[in-house]
Formats: sequence, C-alpha cells, structure tokens
Amino acid sequence: VDAERHRALRAQIEWELAVCANAAGDWGSAARYATDAAQRFRSLGEQVFALQTDGLAAMALEMIGENDLAWQLRLRTFSGLSAAGQNALLATSIHTAAMTLDATGHSAAAASVADLCASMNLDVSQGPFYAANSARYAARSGDIHRAQQAIARARADVQRVKDPAIRETIGTQIELADATGASGSDARSAVAALDRIIRRFAAGDVRIDLPDAYLQRARARGASGDETGALADYGAALQEVEKQRTTLSNAESRLRFLDVATHIIEETVDLRLMRGDVAGAFAVADRARTLFDPQPANAASSIPTPREGVLVVEYTVLPQRTVAFCIARGRIAAESVPIERRELEARVSAFAERMRRRVRVEEIRPEASAFRTLLIEPLRPHLAGVRELIIVPDRQLHALPFAALWNEETKQYLVEEFTLRFAPSATLSRDFDVASQQHAVLVIADPPAGTKPQLPASREEAIA
Repeated sequence: VDAERHRALRAQIEWELAVCANAAGDWGSAARYATDAAQRFRSLGEQVFALQTDGLAAMALEMIGENDLAWQLRLRTFSGLSAAGQNALLATSIHTAAMTLDATGHSAAAASVADLCASMNLDVSQGPFYAANSARYAARSGDIHRAQQAIARARADVQRVKDPAIRETIGTQIELADATGASGSDARSAVAALDRIIRRFAAGDVRIDLPDAYLQRARARGASGDETGALADYGAALQEVEKQRTTLSNAESRLRFLDVATHIIEETVDLRLMRGDVAGAFAVADRARTLFDPQPANAASSIPTPREGVLVVEYTVLPQRTVAFCIARGRIAAESVPIERRELEARVSAFAERMRRRVRVEEIRPEASAFRTLLIEPLRPHLAGVRELIIVPDRQLHALPFAALWNEETKQYLVEEFTLRFAPSATLSRDFDVASQQHAVLVIADPPAGTKPQLPASREEAIA
C-alpha cells in the first residue's frame, strides 16, 4: 500500500498487524507496527485511535523489558482518553496495563491498577470482574489479606449483575480467584473447590480460564505434598494450553492466556528439576517457546545433537533463578544461576542502556565482566574443547549483547573466545550439526548519530 496516497488504509493495516503480533506474542514486531500506526493516526487527526495504538505499543514494549518507554506511552494514553471522555476505553487500557504488569512479575502493582479499574463504576458486570482479577494478582504477590478484601468486594458487586449467565460466569471467576489465595494456606479445601471449578469450566463453552484452574489445583496439590498429582495437573494445563493457543485473537485474552501458560511452564520446569528430571524439564522449557504440549515420556528424543566442538546453551529465566540447559554430544545438563528475575531484568536494562548511550569502553567492561561471570562461568564444566556456542536466550536475555561480555583474565570478549550463534529454540533449529558457513552479508558500521562520536574502529572491522 502506498503510504502517501493511502495513509488511513496504511495506518489501519499497521494497527491490525500490531494486534496480530501481540496476539502471537511477537512483541518486537508489535511494538514496531503499533508505533508506526500511532504516528500515522496522529498525522490524520485521529487522536483516539492513536492513543489506543499507543496502548498496544506499550504492552509490547513492557513485555520486552522497555518499561520506561512503555509507561511514557501509557501515561499519555490514560491522560488523552480521560480528556476525551472515553471512559470505557480508558478502563480497558488500564486493565491491559494491569495484566501486563502481572505478566512481567509485578503482581502487587497489577493489583493496585486493577483496583483502579474496579472503582471506575462503568458497566455493572465489569466491577466484580476487575475486583476478581485484583484478588488474583494480590494472591500471587503474597498479600492474602488484600486478596480477601477484593474477593469480598467482587462478591458484593456481582449481586448487582442482572443477567443470570453473566452472573454465573463471573461468580465462577470469583471462586477461582478465591481458590488462588487459598491454595497455599488451606490446600485441601482449595483442591475440593478447584475440582468443582474445573468441572464447570470443562463443561462450558468458554474454557479460557481452565488452564488457570488446573494451575491453581497443581499448586494446591504441591502445597499438600502431592507432587505426582501436581505434575498431572500441570500436564493437563499444558494440554489445554495447546488446544486453545490458536483460538484466541483478542490481544488482551491472548496476554492473559500466555501469562497463565508461562506460570504453568515455569513451575513444571522447577518441579521436574527438583525431582532430577533434567530432560523432562528441558522438554517443557524448550517447547514453551511455541507453547507446544510437552512430551516428557520421550523427552530425550527431542534433545539436539550438535557436532563436536559445539555447545548449545538454552537459558530459562525463572522467578528465583536462571537455568542454563547445556547440550553437547547428545547429553544434557542443567546449571543454575542464582539471580532473581527482577534483578536480572534491572541489570540487563541498565547495561543495554549504557551501551546505547555509547559509554566509554572502560566504564562498560566491569559490568560486561560481571555478566560473563554470572552467565558463562557456570558453563565451565561443559566448555572443554568447545569452539562454538549456540545461545538460546530467554526473556530479558534477548536484550543482552552476549558478544560484548568481557573475560577479565584473558582480556577477550566472548565473541573473540567463541564463534557465537543464536537460535529461537534448541529443538526447532535443526542445523546444529552443520558447520557455520560463510554467506554474503550486509554490514553497516559507523552510522551517523548526530552529536554522538564516530566509531572509526567499527568501520575498519566492517571493511576487514
């Protein structure tokens, strides 16, 4: 489409592409399409569409760790929609912000934002729905008292819903939120309640909350010491995820769905590792990248077999630690990196920002060395004879420039120590046994950057 002749059509197409990319979890593409669409809508005077599209971009940016930029856009969205009197769209935008906060590990903040939605007094059916979500977020953050208050508010509000079917649906969601808070403190009662909720969801037409119900029952069974039952529920949850993953086109529903799926996958990985099942944990973690249903019974068959001298390293960032699955010669091992996800997110974000600002190399190297110690040093038992690393990053690690990690002992960057390749998944990339080949490439170096200093060394490297 000619962007100059058909500006409105081009903006609409980019908006649709952003929605599709968000629904597919392709956050980078979603941010790019939404940003372009918002600019075009503004140039056309379509301010409300532009603000809605800013919200799409914010969701995607926050999912890839660009929190500051995401909230700049969100605040503009909230302010603009409020000024325009678009209260229903404002509530939707705030609700999406709450879901994204929860999906990125900020459940306490998500509960506060959901409370704001519940207090806006819009559609009578929305108040109890938002209050139930606030309860779920508060329970995930460990604030059980706050969760109970939100449950009480939701139960009072749902009585004002006149439609019996809607009232029953929201009532079941409130029961699920209540069971979420009770799964750790009263596991047996939670299991019994979740049995009823699962039967109700399974028998209904709307099954989007069924994976979450299985997840909560798995947690309750785990809390009661029934690890076998917990694994069975995690497996059932993942099977339901596989059934539903291609049926959701709405970006908000897709985000909530992916968030629940992420919790299911992470907890399954953790539990399998605790039980010493490294191959099973890897199978779940790797398939999580496309949300396929894992096959733990024959997990070993999915382990890639890279050629001699190649080590595949697939990172999985869990809430309390990062796991590095190391694969070589058909064998697999798991190394644990003791860092919480939030700390890793903050450190990677700060390091990437300093790189973007072209801070002097001498100032960058200490942190680059610290990242090498954190993420590469635990791999030392597997590095003997390794010439090439194939890295599969996860979450915040996509933003980390691995090539720039610094070895203080040898005075080398990681890219000087090893040939580096990157892959989206260990099992989806099937060329690990093929030697890296030289291909024609486009190399861009020393680009003009306004008042920023030039990079003559990069120009020399590009020519070489």
